[in-house]
Amino acid sequence: MPATTQSAAPDTAKVLEAVASIDITAAGPSCRMWIGDVNGDGRMDLVLVQPDNDPSDTRRPNSVVAITAFELTGKQLWQIGTPDMANRVGSGADIPAQLYDIDADGQIEVLACINEELRIFDGKTGQQEAAHKLPDPDAHDCILFANFSGNPTAQDIVLKDRYRRLWAFDKDFKPLFTFSGNLGHYLWPYDFDGDGRDELIAGYHLLGSDGKEKWKMDLKGHQDAVWVADVDADPSNGMEIIVGGNGTYLYNAQGKQLWAYNGTVESQNAFPGDFRPDLPGLEIGGLDRINRNPTTGLDGLFLIDANGKELYKEKRQVHGWSSITTVVRNFDGKGGDHFLAYRRGGGLKPGLYDGHMDRVLGLPIEGHFMWADLLDNGSTQIVGYNEEGKAYIYSMVPFDLSAAPSGKPIKQPKRLYNWTRYWGSETPAATKASK
Repeated sequence: MPATTQSAAPDTAKVLEAVASIDITAAGPSCRMWIGDVNGDGRMDLVLVQPDNDPSDTRRPNSVVAITAFELTGKQLWQIGTPDMANRVGSGADIPAQLYDIDADGQIEVLACINEELRIFDGKTGQQEAAHKLPDPDAHDCILFANFSGNPTAQDIVLKDRYRRLWAFDKDFKPLFTFSGNLGHYLWPYDFDGDGRDELIAGYHLLGSDGKEKWKMDLKGHQDAVWVADVDADPSNGMEIIVGGNGTYLYNAQGKQLWAYNGTVESQNAFPGDFRPDLPGLEIGGLDRINRNPTTGLDGLFLIDANGKELYKEKRQVHGWSSITTVVRNFDGKGGDHFLAYRRGGGLKPGLYDGHMDRVLGLPIEGHFMWADLLDNGSTQIVGYNEEGKAYIYSMVPFDLSAAPSGKPIKQPKRLYNWTRYWGSETPAATKASK
């Protein structure tokens, strides 16, 4: 397929129907969703986090007001704090909360920054277990877990402010290191050298497990997207780092820029996937935020190959600039990857795209979306939720909540315990198709 700037084929996408719905009104408006097995029963739960009502959160970090957990059946498990039920502006940045087994006891804890403290709650009950004073009044842009200490699991905690500073702590909240630089929106830990300790991609910097800079990317602006993957499908040369900023860039772990795709104004949500099995390596999808004007704003989807060559660039015919994109894996039950795009605006509907950028599956609601293996059976479901107080589950394989859950807690995957609204993540080489 040659590179194109035209629209894909006419939209004939099948619109998915929800297999279940949940009333999440009790969580309050303007929440973000996390997914994890907080009660340890062998099914994922939906956790809604409400941030403070700060319209300047693109420059100042959010704090958490309330957290509400629901089983997939709709049963409310617990609630932390009191939701603000008034009209709110919503969140334009990360919210400092995560679901993770930080003490490695087999049970997920809930961590959140509330009133200038990092608080830890029991995932089953919502009861507070610990609280630590933040190292700085602005150290609550997001929460990240890494393994700098060489523990069996990631038990070190990283906090950051909006763009410039980060703080790393061990599992007992003893300081490990601090760093200042061009940090961008989100961080990502990965053990590139195989020594059992993570390095940290911190914006345009790669830090060692001791917090010292190993190398720096010579790029303008700030990092809007980060992803670790074996993009060239060559395990012999290690994993690569995908970075989105003004353009989309690929680096190796030693700091060499392998290529640059400059066909964008502002590259957002860049992510890899095996969207075109007929092509070598992984493809990289994303969003170009072309014009932020509230009235005439414009964005466009793009897809490039493993060498940075453009395969597709959308030319929108209607205005809209707040789209969000990411990859969804195995939603078809066959191990395939799909390109998810939502919040499109201008009457463009959310949905899943194939590697030729045809929208093949439509999602019937406007809102936000998450995805996970909700029943721990190897399948993938998509969860959509909106400001009408409803969450909807979509599945292409049978989805049955009538049977009792297994009772075996689901281990939280890294993609979900380091979740970010900017969709930064990694694609483990072992799970990637060889071409």
